[in-house]
Amino acid sequence: MITNKKYIVAFIIIFLIYAIPEFFFENAMLYLSGGILGGTISEIIGRQSGTPHYVFVFAIWAILLSGVILFFIWLQYKPLKYLVLIVIAFLLYLIDNLFSILPIFETKSIQSALAIKYGVMCLLVLFKSIILTRLYCKGFKK
Repeated sequence: MITNKKYIVAFIIIFLIYAIPEFFFENAMLYLSGGILGGTISEIIGRQSGTPHYVFVFAIWAILLSGVILFFIWLQYKPLKYLVLIVIAFLLYLIDNLFSILPIFETKSIQSALAIKYGVMCLLVLFKSIILTRLYCKGFKK
């Protein structure tokens, strides 16, 4: 029962951490993460002709996220584990950046476009919250 209570409390806190910036500063973290990580990776790999540039950026970003998650699981030092968890929370904005390039908002109706926009935003916040909560609860087991 304590584990379920811990999971629910962690999920609510993480959900709010993801939801508050998204609702008050719409797409701010998308631009911040895309600019910092996507821009840096883009400059490192340079512009390749013929192949879509974003494929390399997302592949490197996904590899980086996977590596940081594995490092978090392997790590034993608790204070450093919290810092790595914050890095993972930031790297999970990869999901938002992936959805930003999809043409899901190409509708004629404003109402349906807004419904899709807010529905996708809520699903992304929920998905990232579930992933981070699972990592938190599994990574700090006693």
